[in-house]
Amino acid sequence: MNWIETFLKNRQQFVESRSPDKCVRSRVLAVSNGVPQGSVLGPLLFSIHNNDLTRFLQGMAEYMMYADDCAIVVSAHSDSV
Repeated sequence: MNWIETFLKNRQQFVESRSPDKCVRSRVLAVSNGVPQGSVLGPLLFSIHNNDLTRFLQGMAEYMMYADDCAIVVSAHSDSV
C-alpha cells in the first residue's frame, strides 16, 4: 500500500459540542470520501482532484469552489409528476 492510499483510507469522524456544563458527542462514522481537513496535503490533493472539474462541468452544472471545498449544484425539471 502506498503512502497516499494509507493517508486517505480507514478514516473516521465524529462531531462534538461543548458548553460549560455539558459535552455531547455523535457516533463515530467511517469517512469514505474527501481529504482530511486541516491536513498539510489537503489543498494539494484538492487541487489535483479538481484540476479538470470546472472544464468538465461547464454548461452542465453550477459549481462553487473555495479553498479546499467544492459544491456542485445540478437542477432539472420535468413536465411529468
